[in-house]
Amino acid sequence: MRTTATSSAACRRSFAWWSKYEDQPVSNADYILTVDGQIRQGTTDDKGLLEVPIAPEAAQAVLDIEGLCFELQLGALDPGSEDIGIQQRLANLGFYHGDLDGKIGPQTREAIAAYQARTGLTLPPQIRRAASLVAIAKF
Repeated sequence: MRTTATSSAACRRSFAWWSKYEDQPVSNADYILTVDGQIRQGTTDDKGLLEVPIAPEAAQAVLDIEGLCFELQLGALDPGSEDIGIQQRLANLGFYHGDLDGKIGPQTREAIAAYQARTGLTLPPQIRRAASLVAIAKF
């Protein structure tokens, strides 16, 4: 899922919100996810993660977590088996901030490491290929 944060009237953020959550997961927080007009509500887990099944044909969504609002464009990612798809997913999760160029370089490796450190999760199967490249690149 490709996400882009916007500053539309529905998605305004205050400095107080950013100062509260900067570099911290939004754990155990209520969220509202509107996907193609259908509203879903829930709570993030203790790591600030949420998992919601979304129909493959879904096109747009808005996610609001305690006032932090993201307008989401769905279904716009390259396959996770491709390097560009890995970068897109890491960017969507807020870990990668470089150019989406499909090259696994230092910024992508840093993003993978940050993802693992922050979430404590192992890499999803589609990103394991990049992790192998990271391990190889270190030697």
